[in-house]
Amino acid sequence: MDSQPQRTPALLAAGAAFVLFLSMFLDWYKLDLPGQIRGREIDVPTFNAFEGLQRSDVALVIAAGVAILIAGVILARVLAESPAPGIALTAVGVFALAVVIYRGSSRPARLFFGGEVDMTLQFGWFIALIAAAVMALGGVLAYRAGPRLELEAELDEEEPAGEPEGKREVDPRREAAPARDE
Repeated sequence: MDSQPQRTPALLAAGAAFVLFLSMFLDWYKLDLPGQIRGREIDVPTFNAFEGLQRSDVALVIAAGVAILIAGVILARVLAESPAPGIALTAVGVFALAVVIYRGSSRPARLFFGGEVDMTLQFGWFIALIAAAVMALGGVLAYRAGPRLELEAELDEEEPAGEPEGKREVDPRREAAPARDE
C-alpha cells in the first residue's frame, strides 16, 4: 500500500501544469483567412497564447506555477493532516480550466486592412484544455485520497445525554402527513 496516497494525483497535477505552461508556446489561434488568393498561397499568421491573449496568459502561467508549488507541498507532506492542499490544487485546476475554456469561446479578433478578422482555434489550445482538465482532476483525486473536510458532526456517534435510548424528541417537520382518501 502506498504510504502517501496523494503522491500520484499530485504528480499528475504537476505534470499537467507543466504541459499547460508548454502549450502556451504552441499555436493557439490562426487568422480566419483563406490559404490561397487567386491561386497564390499566402502565409496566414498564427498566434501562441502569449501573442493572442490579453492578460489571460499571465493568469495561466501563475495558475500553472501555483499548481506545481501546491503539488510540491503535497509531495513534501507539508500540511499532511490538512485537506487544504487538495482543495487548493482543485481550485487552481478549475480556475485554469475556466480560463482556457473562456479564451477558446471568446477568441480575440485582429484588425486586418481596416476590418476585424476572426480567429480559429489551433492545436495548442486543445493541448491546454486537456492539461487544465487533468490539473483539475489531479486536484480532485488528491483531495479524495487525503484528509477530508468535516462539515457536519458524525450522526451516529452517541445518544444525546439525558435522554433514554429510543425516546428522542421528534421533529414535527419530519412527521409523515396523514394519507388522504381520493
